[in-house]
Amino acid sequence: MFQLVRPAVLLSAMALATAACGSSGTPSAGTSQPPTSSSASTPAPAGTSSSPVLDVTGCPSASTVGSAFGGADLPAPTTVSGFSSALPAGATGIGCSYLSSNHDVIINLIDGYPASDFSASEGAVDSNVGHTLAFSPISGLGTEAVSYTWTSPIYGPAVGVIVQDGTSHVSVYAAGLSATVAQVTGLASQLLS
Repeated sequence: MFQLVRPAVLLSAMALATAACGSSGTPSAGTSQPPTSSSASTPAPAGTSSSPVLDVTGCPSASTVGSAFGGADLPAPTTVSGFSSALPAGATGIGCSYLSSNHDVIINLIDGYPASDFSASEGAVDSNVGHTLAFSPISGLGTEAVSYTWTSPIYGPAVGVIVQDGTSHVSVYAAGLSATVAQVTGLASQLLS
C-alpha cells in the first residue's frame, strides 16, 4: 500500500504514504504503493478561510470512498500501521488502505500538519515511486493542492492529490480504478468539509 510519509517525519503524498515494496516491486503484505514528485508546486488560491478540523479517529467507509469512484466495490478499510508515529510533533492523523488484488486506494488524514512541510509531501511520493513525478497545481482547493498521475507496476494507471488547508492535510491515491483527477479531487474536497 502506498502511504505518504516524509523523511524523518511525514511526507504527505499521495498520495501521503510510504510505499512498502519488496525488491521484486510487489507490495509487501498489508502495503501498497503510490507515487509523487518533487517538482515545485504553486500554492492554490485559498478555498477556505480557516483550517477545517478533520476527523482523524477513523477511516471513511468503503461505501463513501467507492461512491466517489463511480460506485467502486471497495473492501473495508484497514489502518496503516505506524502511520501516527511518522507524523510531525503535535500532528494527529490516520492512514487508511482500501487494498484488493485489483486496486489500491490510500487516504491520509492529518490535523496539525505544518503548511511549510507541504513540498516534503511531494518528495515523499517521489521517493515511494522511485522517480520524480510531475505535480500539477489545483486551484480553489485548500490553501495549496496538487495532483499527479503515474502508472503503478501492479495496478496500472494511478492518480493522486495532496491538499493542505491551514494545518489540515489530506492525500488521496487511487490505482486500478480508472479514477480521474476530478474524482480524486472531489473526494479530497469532501473529506475536508
